[in-house]
Amino acid sequence: MNDHPSISFFERYLSLWVALCITLGITLGSLLPELFQAMAAIEYGSVNFLVAFLIWLMVYPMMVAVDFGSLRRVHERPRGLLITLSVNWLIKPFTMAALGILFFEFVFADLIDPDTLSLLVLMVCEVPEESLALFRKRLVPPSQLRQQVAAREVELQRHMLDITRKLESMGYEVDSRVARGSKTGQVITEVADREAVNLVILQRRRQKNWQRLLVGSVADYVARHIRQPLLIMPYS
Repeated sequence: MNDHPSISFFERYLSLWVALCITLGITLGSLLPELFQAMAAIEYGSVNFLVAFLIWLMVYPMMVAVDFGSLRRVHERPRGLLITLSVNWLIKPFTMAALGILFFEFVFADLIDPDTLSLLVLMVCEVPEESLALFRKRLVPPSQLRQQVAAREVELQRHMLDITRKLESMGYEVDSRVARGSKTGQVITEVADREAVNLVILQRRRQKNWQRLLVGSVADYVARHIRQPLLIMPYS
């Protein structure tokens, strides 16, 4: 007699339900883009409230079912823990690095050749939002605030010139510009749409999780709103 409980119909075909949900989401996003853009705008600090609620709804039943008293006996049957740690920290990182080398060095090598690629290098000079600007006006005169923004713009233009020269020395055709805006991520997505770029590459800033939660992340914003393929480079 089998003492193990049988797998339910829902659990047995879980992969099918996931595939159907993905298909349904893509279909609805294509048919009702305005609705999903409005849903994506319900956020604070780059955290979408709807997604956060759905994640909580998914995780809550599992957290309730956890027997925390059993954690002290985890050493008695360590196989599952060791397999999870090995896969996450010993196999996955090297697998992802190998896939990156495979696609960028071989599969997509012709697409990033200097003879077939032109680059648009964009830097955004952040202008304080209206609410922040009103607050800062109490601390510094408006003329000094404008001077700070102009000085930052000149600094970015100098940095941009160095980057442009380096890329041109490698044989690339480069168009560069410095744009102003109160939200860097929004400026990037607008320029990408206006210039009809084929690929957006940006580097993630050095932020801790609590900083991303409080002040937001440009990379996270662009990932949710960009229409073009996006490649996010880690901080280095």
